[in-house]
Amino acid sequence: MVKQADIKEHMQVLGLDGNVVGIVDRLEGGTQSIKLERDLDEHVHHWIPLASVKRVDAKGVHVKTDAQTAQATWQSSPPGQITNISG
Repeated sequence: MVKQADIKEHMQVLGLDGNVVGIVDRLEGGTQSIKLERDLDEHVHHWIPLASVKRVDAKGVHVKTDAQTAQATWQSSPPGQITNISG
């Protein structure tokens, strides 16, 4: 089981393939998620659930999927926040 206290700001988040998913901005315990630093391309934060973390070690936070899958399923708004989509 992953200990939330082991996840620190500025740690790399890595996929099973060893590729970087992102960098930890902070842990949001109330939402049980990791907020990643702003994406350099989109200039927005992304969130991944703590449940997707496999382990934490000296190299970083390792998720249970490859980096591409983790990025395809991350959230672009804080969990529990309702996004207003107008169309």
